[in-house]
Amino acid sequence: MSIIQLSAADLAAKLAAREVSSVEATQAHLDRIAAVDGDVHAFLHISTDAIATAARIDERRTAGEALGPLAGVPIAIKDVLCTIDMPTTAGSRILEGWVPPYDATVVARLRAAKTGTMMSDISGSAAISRSIASPGTCSTRAVLAQRIVQLGGEPDFSPDTLSGRSHAEYDDSLDLKAMIRTNLIAERVAIETYSQLITLIGDKDSTTRRLLEDILSDEQEHADELSDWLTE
Repeated sequence: MSIIQLSAADLAAKLAAREVSSVEATQAHLDRIAAVDGDVHAFLHISTDAIATAARIDERRTAGEALGPLAGVPIAIKDVLCTIDMPTTAGSRILEGWVPPYDATVVARLRAAKTGTMMSDISGSAAISRSIASPGTCSTRAVLAQRIVQLGGEPDFSPDTLSGRSHAEYDDSLDLKAMIRTNLIAERVAIETYSQLITLIGDKDSTTRRLLEDILSDEQEHADELSDWLTE
């Protein structure tokens, strides 16, 4: 089985056993992206520091430093999750080139787990879908903010206050299944919240209702993905 066919857990085990280096694993994924992405168009941005980051992790492992469980494993981040060092665009030209001033909670936790190299994708197949400390992804917040401004309001999505207004409690677990389970709970809370808002608005504001219905559909899709990952 080739490197790119290994699960994250299997690749992490091989990295820890030094059967393969992070540079080799990262290069293998970069080569695969270069070979097929022209046809599948799955990735919007590739970290320019991917190989350098992988090399640093290899050096730390060789030096005997204690590393996180996913250290050196290449990670693809869905392009609706904020990343402080790469563009987050949700595939939209409106957000083209925008680099967030903060990481989404799940991205910050991945970094804390010392996952190493990162790539930004639109497929969702290799990414946790949502940060629990916020009312939505960057793209959702952008849409909501625009509508709030249109209605004469002032959107407040400050990272300093979002966690305090969140419907879900923060969980600092670095266990992958625990993270997914916590995110699924947050998704279900969001689904219920948006459903209630849609019912409350009714026919009073059809534009806002349609916007919330679109967001709700995305939330339900994300929840289904998370549920599927937990049962695999």
